[in-house]
Amino acid sequence: MKTLYSAILSLNPYAAYDKTQTAILRKTLLCDNIKRLKIIGVIGSLVNLLLLVLYYSSDGLVGLTTIESALRIAWILASIIYIFGVGSPHFPEAVKKRQFIFFYGATGLCLLFASLITAVLSVEQGSTFLYLINVLLIGSFLYLSFLEMIGIIAPSFLVLVISIIFTPSSILMTQGNSINVIASTVFAIVIAQTILTSKLKQLSSTQTILDQKKNWNISSIWMV
Repeated sequence: MKTLYSAILSLNPYAAYDKTQTAILRKTLLCDNIKRLKIIGVIGSLVNLLLLVLYYSSDGLVGLTTIESALRIAWILASIIYIFGVGSPHFPEAVKKRQFIFFYGATGLCLLFASLITAVLSVEQGSTFLYLINVLLIGSFLYLSFLEMIGIIAPSFLVLVISIIFTPSSILMTQGNSINVIASTVFAIVIAQTILTSKLKQLSSTQTILDQKKNWNISSIWMV
């Protein structure tokens, strides 16, 4: 029974806290996640914009009419909508349902665009780098639980695996791409779990210290 509880706890670090604490911790981390995803959105938009400029410089308007270019333009537009639409909650009480929808939707789209571009372009060249860098970035830069990571990654993972299977290539290349995608996805989930658990312990310890100081101040007043 103890082993089962430990396994559940490792998959869901929030299980160590009561419902009230969990709600506060989730909203606290969401405030931080929203800011972090904005940074990813700005950097990603600049990179995509630079690539579009290079495509235009090389092939003119024709370079902007490919499926890859269309996906990059959509990626930039989605990032802009997120950056200006999600708002900037500075404390847990300010977090609204809209922020949850914007954040998780934008995170999933970010990885899906990377997966679609990889499926359209890179798989044929034997490279899944774009998906790899994005899934590892999300796992290491954002505070997400096991189930959140699975929900965000699942659509893009399936798109990429299907494209690898059905794209004509050598068996060795197919096996190599499959191993890279699976390994990077698992690694990203493990990183996310480790970082989230550490952050929750840090926040919990900080709150405990603040509560102790508050109780000590109250006791001091009564003693006086």
